[in-house]
Amino acid sequence: MEEQKDKNSECLSCGEHYTRGSRYCPHCGVETAYRNLSLKHLLRSFFEAFLNFDLKMIHSLRDVFIPNRITKAFLAGNRHMYVHPFRFFFICLVIFFGLLSLNMKDFNIGGYKLKESMTKYDDYIAFDTLSRQYELQCQAGVMDSIRDDLFSDYTELDKDTFFRITLFGSDLTQYGISTVDGIGLENDSLYSKYNIESSRDRFFIQQYKRVVLDPESAIRFVIGNMIWGVILLTIMVAFVLKLLYWRHESYYIEHILHITTLHSLCFLLMSIAMIFELIIPLEILGESVVIIFLGGVVYLFTLLNRYYGEHFLKTIIKLFILSLAYWMSLILIMIIISMFSFAIY
Repeated sequence: MEEQKDKNSECLSCGEHYTRGSRYCPHCGVETAYRNLSLKHLLRSFFEAFLNFDLKMIHSLRDVFIPNRITKAFLAGNRHMYVHPFRFFFICLVIFFGLLSLNMKDFNIGGYKLKESMTKYDDYIAFDTLSRQYELQCQAGVMDSIRDDLFSDYTELDKDTFFRITLFGSDLTQYGISTVDGIGLENDSLYSKYNIESSRDRFFIQQYKRVVLDPESAIRFVIGNMIWGVILLTIMVAFVLKLLYWRHESYYIEHILHITTLHSLCFLLMSIAMIFELIIPLEILGESVVIIFLGGVVYLFTLLNRYYGEHFLKTIIKLFILSLAYWMSLILIMIIISMFSFAIY
């Protein structure tokens, strides 16, 4: 059967003709030999592919800690030992942001949960109505003391408390919207009550309500978009690295691989720290980020110094410029992603 297929000199995948005796199709690269798709062959192929990926992942996890090891192997054509650097980077990226989302599940915008505050406010109104039934001075004093102890943080929710910030140049505090109305009223009723006619302000109010009413979902939405922001950051920083070492005559892909490997290592270490934080809440995540950041700086210096072979002081100067460009790019991308996420959430 296999011999008969070979005589046809036609690729079984794309249908293109090829020279008899060719092992691979010159058009699509698929093997020309016909294989019987038996269960034994399928299982053997599966385990070969699985174990091969497993070994590549182990090698990548081991050698990512050694500056330039994976990059040099990839550029030299020795790529069978490692997971493709871009694929490895994306895996580390997805794992990191997934764990970050889990660690931020209790994050709360504004320092308190508005729905819980509204419930407390309703209790305050009920208590205030009940306290008016006590006319004696001593009784009223006791009720006032209880009110201050239980509801001191919720007595002002019917005042101008919904907007405490200016959104993208729009001063929404001018409308004097109370938290009670901002949360309790439907959008159309809210616009009518406070005479909000600007379509821009209406849009900002609508989006702001969505964010503050479900901050967990909003944060996860932004985190999901940040994945593409990190990819853009990698491209931008690699371009800066290309400019800093333009005399080295390196290909742009080399600089991309440097930043990709650095990011893979940092995201991998931060993922490990967050896993420990989820299993054993030690509240050391902040300290871990600082240590990883300092380690990343040392790693990047070693990478640049060994790969480009320039003087120690020259490498320090270029590292400083690269770090400055990195943080400026990061802040810019975070602002853009945050604005984009707010607009489409």
